[in-house]
Amino acid sequence: MPIAQGRLGRVSIAGVVYPVYDWQISAPRNLQQGQPVGNTWATAKGEGLQSSRFTARIMCREAAAEILSTAFWNLFLSRTWGSGFDDTQAVSIIAESGYVRRTLANAKAESFQLVVQKGAVVGLSVAFLAPGLPTTAGTTTAVSYANTRDNSPLLMFDKVTLGGFTGSVYAATLNYSNNHLPNAPLDGTKTVSAWEAGAITASAQFTVQEWIPGTDPLADDSTLTMALAGAATRNFSITRATIEVIG
Repeated sequence: MPIAQGRLGRVSIAGVVYPVYDWQISAPRNLQQGQPVGNTWATAKGEGLQSSRFTARIMCREAAAEILSTAFWNLFLSRTWGSGFDDTQAVSIIAESGYVRRTLANAKAESFQLVVQKGAVVGLSVAFLAPGLPTTAGTTTAVSYANTRDNSPLLMFDKVTLGGFTGSVYAATLNYSNNHLPNAPLDGTKTVSAWEAGAITASAQFTVQEWIPGTDPLADDSTLTMALAGAATRNFSITRATIEVIG
């Protein structure tokens, strides 16, 4: 289950502290068990390849320095060229429960899901991948306790504008993934050397009113847009979208 942030917890991504509802770091040991012929019990075991996955539900607010900042979305959407290929940015993530501090090095933004529904706060779930295991330490209570928030309002549904449709849209979900691939040479370690960005994929789901044939709300190769407006405005576009109707 996700670890609740708690009033003494905090999450820092690339040096910026974000308010979250909960977070989780999974780093399975991938145990391998051997059961040779003639043996009733699996008496031997070994550890397989290990890496870490960080997930969180981020609180969306109208503050310009949080999820409405260009720097935040560039972690997912921007790539730099080097060593013969384009790759996402490697950052440090610090996640504190109020009791234990866990630090992930060289983490990369894997995916996000953005959800908009009538009457609700904008929802945002994110996932990051890190090649190694988190390092742990005790929480510095004074640091966490001083992590107070200003009164920037929550980013609500009415601050979202959708475009590219004919007629009304009642709910929207935007999914994006960098589909990182593990770089894991036989170097004598149990961990991945690095996660490297793969092919980008994006999809979206929209709830619309049923329409009369011939009056489709959108067509193949349409451009769909979503704008989040607060102290700053972020615009998302899906170009040449392929449409699949679910009735």
